[in-house]
Formats: sequence, C-alpha cells, structure tokens
Amino acid sequence: MSTATAPVEVVVPGNVSDMAVGPDEAGRPAVWILDDFANVLYEADADSGRVQRVIGIGPGSPTGTTEDFIAVADDYVWVGSQLNNALTRVVVKDSGVEGVLEVAFPLTAVTTGDAVWVADVTGTVHGFDAKSLQPRGTVQPGYAVRGLAFLAGRVWVSSAGASGSTVTLLRSFDPSTRSLSEALRVGAGPSSYLSVAAGSLFLSDADSGRITRVDPATAAVSGVYSEPVGSYVVPGDAPVPWVFNYKSGDLTPLDLGGGHVGAGIKLGPHAALLRYAGGALWVADPPTDRVTRMALP
Repeated sequence: MSTATAPVEVVVPGNVSDMAVGPDEAGRPAVWILDDFANVLYEADADSGRVQRVIGIGPGSPTGTTEDFIAVADDYVWVGSQLNNALTRVVVKDSGVEGVLEVAFPLTAVTTGDAVWVADVTGTVHGFDAKSLQPRGTVQPGYAVRGLAFLAGRVWVSSAGASGSTVTLLRSFDPSTRSLSEALRVGAGPSSYLSVAAGSLFLSDADSGRITRVDPATAAVSGVYSEPVGSYVVPGDAPVPWVFNYKSGDLTPLDLGGGHVGAGIKLGPHAALLRYAGGALWVADPPTDRVTRMALP
C-alpha cells in the first residue's frame, strides 16, 4: 500500500467541520471550508491552497457540539446551523450572506441546481427556490432522515434507523412533483451513510463493513460488498468508487464487478471528511486544521 502525496494544502486558523468543492466568484475551482466554532466560511483556491476569502455566517458554537454542514452549487454556498436553526445562503459573487431560512435543527442538505432541499430533525424535507428562497413544498418520507443525495433527476432520502434495526430505508422523489417512491429496504444497518459515486448510490454500514450499491435507474440493489468494519464509500464524481476505512486510514478502490478491493493508499488515522471532485481527492485533517488535495492513481 502506497502513501498518497499532497500537492496542495490548505491551512485554516480554526476548526474544520465540513467542506465542499465548487466554483469561486470567477468560476475557478475552489474548496469551501466551514468552521462551526466561529461560524465562518473559508474559500481557498483549489490549485494553490491559498485562502482567498473569509465570510462570517452568524453566531458560532463555542463548544462545537453541533454538526453543521455546507452544500455548494453554482452561485451559492448553503450553510446549515443546528445552533441557529437556520440554513444560510452565501452568494459566491457577492461574498456575503443574502438570505437566511428558518429550519428546525437542520441535519443535511442537497442542491438540485435551481433549488435546495434540507432535512430537519422532525423527518421533514423542505424545498426552497435557490434564487428567490420561496418554499417549494415539503416531503415526508415517513422516517427520521440520515442522508440526502441528488442523482438521475431525483432526490434520494435515507433513514436514520433505531438502534438494533437491521435495515436502512431509501426513498426518492421528483423535485418538481415531490412524488415519493416506495421504500427500498436495504440490509445495511439501521443508519447507513448515503453517498453518490461512479453514477450509483451507496449505503455504507461502517459498523458491519457492509456496503450496498443501488442502481438509480431501477431503484434496486445492484451489488453488496463486504469490507472491514469502519468502511464507507467516498462521495464524489470519481470514475470508480473509493472506500475509506476510518479505523485503519486506508483508502482503496472498489471493483464493482468482482467486489474485491484493489491496491490502496494509506491516508493516516486522522483523515476525515473525504470528498472527490474535479479529478482529485480532498481530505480534511481536523486535529491540524488542514485540508489537502491528493491525486489518485
């Protein structure tokens, strides 16, 4: 197993709680990093790693006990704050906050180009127009929500199951009609991590190492893979899915045909918040407040 090189490194003077890759105000690739202690957003150039802007979002969390998040699409960066019960819109070209939506303890969000969809603690998924911020309606999947994803023109909603449950539920809806599909029962643990990679949906149960692939065209299970405990599929647009194990720090490509894992890369025990975008892997190292861009073979 080889050691990954890190040609680009971003160092921020604060806590790295989430990150996403998207365009800057000139349309160039940038990495957006959220510090949920100070509640500020850092924009760094993807090629040099230089921090270009620091944008204040609002009151921060002095304890860092909330799980805040960001989502990026085209002209906007969306910041969810559980402390403030809000989803904040940052306009990339204006470098500032222009719109705050009240959402009760937001858990996660996904963008669909012209809209943003955010799940709250009650299990409701709220839709808002990206430009006007007008409501697009709500969706009730019928369970507590763990993950949201957008693929094949539909929003996918995974469940956060109760302890002891052996399944994760997965439903999808058309953003224009909000019509829900039937629930797919996936034997991947009660609260599996939902990610999109290589054109498929993956539900990763890190407690068991079971990874389930779902075909978005048929909404059916198209593969089940057994990996070491602590494994999950890294989200992003990589041509092949990559599996990261947070216990060992190993990153390995997943062979969808045979189900075996090929030659891998050692990232180390502190790697977290992995994202693949723009032909590279982005890895956060929260103890050192660093984010690195790594080339994968």
